[in-house]
Amino acid sequence: MSTLVTREHCLEKFEPPLSPIVTPDKLELPPLRELNELCDSLGYFIKAKCKHLGEVVHAELLLQLDHDLLVGEGFDRSRKVAKGKAASDLLKQLERQKRAGTQLLDDSKEACGATLATPAPVSVTIKKKKGGPRSTLFELWKKLLWPMPTIQPTEHKSSTLMEIGEGAERRKGFTSFVSKITLNVPGYDNIECTGDTRADKKSSMDSAALFMLYKLEQRGKIAIEETLEV
Repeated sequence: MSTLVTREHCLEKFEPPLSPIVTPDKLELPPLRELNELCDSLGYFIKAKCKHLGEVVHAELLLQLDHDLLVGEGFDRSRKVAKGKAASDLLKQLERQKRAGTQLLDDSKEACGATLATPAPVSVTIKKKKGGPRSTLFELWKKLLWPMPTIQPTEHKSSTLMEIGEGAERRKGFTSFVSKITLNVPGYDNIECTGDTRADKKSSMDSAALFMLYKLEQRGKIAIEETLEV
């Protein structure tokens, strides 16, 4: 005797045992991991502070957005759990901002500039060796909790041999690079700098980073104490 089995009948039989299965895309991330992944994707840096208050750990997570500094707090006997609670607090604040549509200072920059005190310039030492200017800029970004700067190198090719760069940086080749850096300083517009033409990508990025540091000094954000050649 043959039996006709419909697709709906199969689903009715198998759906109950299959329903509880959780697929990876449905897994809920721990708050701290979720916050880290979100900030990594957006280019924001999180600074963590933990201190003991008796037997309890007080965790603070600081997140500098384009115009607002958010602070998440958590308390627990466990350092890990306290940081998780602080991350959860920050995620809730970000969700509230998203719902309210608040990056409100975009519409009132002049009023903001009139009321906020100007912070003292940060002292900076620049190493001019390869990678030095970039390291200095990225250390500054982390220290001040600014959004991560973006560097865009552009390659140019020539069919004829050309001289690239000046002085000690002068090279001959068929390929050159120019890099542009964009940096968002909270409370201000984006700052853009284009470096000199260089024979390799990393040197062009260093050139742009060096120009950015000089521009930040001109704007009173940093004070370059020393420039090291090595």
